[in-house]
Amino acid sequence: MPKRRKTERFFGRLRTVQTLFYINTFVWFCIGTYLAFVMFKENNGWSTVLVGFFLYSNAVAMLLGGIFLGRRETWAYYFALAVLITNALITRASPFDLFDLFALIYDLVILGVLLWFRKPYLNTP
Repeated sequence: MPKRRKTERFFGRLRTVQTLFYINTFVWFCIGTYLAFVMFKENNGWSTVLVGFFLYSNAVAMLLGGIFLGRRETWAYYFALAVLITNALITRASPFDLFDLFALIYDLVILGVLLWFRKPYLNTP
């Protein structure tokens, strides 16, 4: 296969994985904002701050995972993998509802795509 075709396919797959990470970032940012407003209205004080902090931290980790994948380095691949696995475990550890099911399925889809896409990252010198 010509090198140009491989490169085009790599960048197409990279954009797909990054887009999935960015969509997940947006979802967690929106959930964090929504929960922070709801909790603020109910006068929950510091628990509002903590929930907001953790949900926004999750969104930032997803964003960084997507950005770092563009570096095509092994550590970036493992960072993105760790972010996904951590997010899936945390989602599963909370009281499980319909949103958690969708978030878990979405994380598993991204994880599957990331595992399928591992060769360019793990074979780099």
